[in-house]
Amino acid sequence: MVDKKETKNVGKKTKKSVHKKKINKKAELKKVKAVIRGKSKHWFKGRFGQRPLRRPSIGKWQKWRFPHSIDANFKKEDGPTPSTGWRTPKSIRFRHPSGFYEVIVNNIQQVEQSVKEKHTAVRIGANVGKRKRIQIIEKANELGVKVLN
Repeated sequence: MVDKKETKNVGKKTKKSVHKKKINKKAELKKVKAVIRGKSKHWFKGRFGQRPLRRPSIGKWQKWRFPHSIDANFKKEDGPTPSTGWRTPKSIRFRHPSGFYEVIVNNIQQVEQSVKEKHTAVRIGANVGKRKRIQIIEKANELGVKVLN
């Protein structure tokens, strides 16, 4: 037979278990940050590779575009082509370098909703004015949410 005292304590959480969860979250974020710092971004050369037609100073040339047409052959000296092996690891995909997931916010209600999700930081939208921006920052500080901009 099972004692009544044992069945009562099964569902209860102790203070120690809650404290360990908080430490684990911080440790998890530290690990994610370390992985993000160690990951270097590779630039795929785009259509014309290292030929003089491409100007690397312009950002639009740094995006991979598949070489279409007969005249735009992609040669080995043009660099590597992207494949599934270049994808970002799942643990750091869509994360900010600080280790948080970004949520774009335009009003105070969206800040309150972002608190419910794990490991989120708030980025205030570009079309938000000065007065509302100050209100959003104050609300985020109250709730303990990190503001990225």
